[in-house]
Amino acid sequence: MGLMLAARSTDARELAFFVENRLGADSNVFRRAEETQVDEIKPKAGMVWEITPRITLRDNRDEHGYEFRYQPTYERFFAVEDGGGGEDFSGVDHVASANYLWRMNPATSVGITGRLDRQRRIREGFLDQGFVADPPIERTDNDYIQALVGSLFLNHALSPQLSIQASYRFDDLDVSRQDSSDSRANTVSGGIFYGLTEYTRAGVRATYRQRATKASVDPDGNPNTGPPNDPTLGLREFRSETDTFDISFSVSQQVTPRLAVDVGFGPSFFNTRDEDSLGNVSYSGDGSFFASAGVMRDWRRGTAEVRYTRSEGGGAGATSAASILDRVTAALYWNPARNWGVRVRGSFIHRVSVASDAFFGRDTRNDFYSAGASVERRLTEEVWVIASFRYSWSRLDGYTPFVPVLGGFLTDFETSSTTETIEGFVALRYAFDPYVF
Repeated sequence: MGLMLAARSTDARELAFFVENRLGADSNVFRRAEETQVDEIKPKAGMVWEITPRITLRDNRDEHGYEFRYQPTYERFFAVEDGGGGEDFSGVDHVASANYLWRMNPATSVGITGRLDRQRRIREGFLDQGFVADPPIERTDNDYIQALVGSLFLNHALSPQLSIQASYRFDDLDVSRQDSSDSRANTVSGGIFYGLTEYTRAGVRATYRQRATKASVDPDGNPNTGPPNDPTLGLREFRSETDTFDISFSVSQQVTPRLAVDVGFGPSFFNTRDEDSLGNVSYSGDGSFFASAGVMRDWRRGTAEVRYTRSEGGGAGATSAASILDRVTAALYWNPARNWGVRVRGSFIHRVSVASDAFFGRDTRNDFYSAGASVERRLTEEVWVIASFRYSWSRLDGYTPFVPVLGGFLTDFETSSTTETIEGFVALRYAFDPYVF
């Protein structure tokens, strides 16, 4: 929720910097399941202090524009319920991003984007990529989760009405320390778009994605033995490769100067190869549909957007698999008065795995709800005060917990897990004057 600083000059580079201090509370520090009966691993509440600086270098000229950003966050937990020590899982998270746009000529532009997230524990934000927490695995400062996304795109106007687009995207989600990737996908797409009228645009796009996933079930880092005193966990590991092909048709309409609507739809086809750690291989094919719909409205003091999307997504951890994601989001930004800002956001995500659990042949399902609000008050040109609140609820169904039995096999039963979190904080931000050069 950083302050976006516009460049003061279109002919100069700009270096911007701010630092933010936060003090807040977290109802579920370890993101543990509500069904847990053992006191030592039940959800625990705690207080948290964070300090997060952010540095941004940007430039925007006629022929090119770029923005490079880096934001580390030191997070310190204290006063954890039942005497839990915050020093065991306090530490630093990192976020870095880069965007570059080259306007080759008035009709052609090429862009590159990238983002790296490296965090110590699973956060609900990863659910935006189809990431589902696996409650039985405990997270500590030693378990870094890393997400890397990069893309390359080309836009070219053939005429004032007709244009073409092409893109390549790479995404990698890494949870397990001994594995190089839990979910990795390569996506290529191309489309053609035509302006029917001054306010209406239609198009068709084809997309191909190849995703490889592998379940990470071994917290101690030994893929052969599993965690201490439990040699059966390695049997639960499985891998899948999913090829997805989409064809989507879209229409966008500028209804009024302040109201826009867009709709997209089309078929999706999946081909999946599953392999468990015992060498059993299975193949499956499936069909679904791609869809998106959005309404955007802005007025003098704010903006609002409601959007629905249905797409393929990845996963990681013990529930790793290619998935179909249904996502509904609603967002509102409002300036009730000078130097005041209010943000409200809500989302619902429904996830169903495309590739079944290769060991027990079972699909994994997940529902995730989130709602949050924040209020900002600008005290001076440099100083902001922010108050924020967020509630999130997640339910994971159809997964098999790691329960060993005699003879070295796992118990085959289906269960569910619910995780609930309430977070709130107040923050003080100081934004330095941008340095223009």
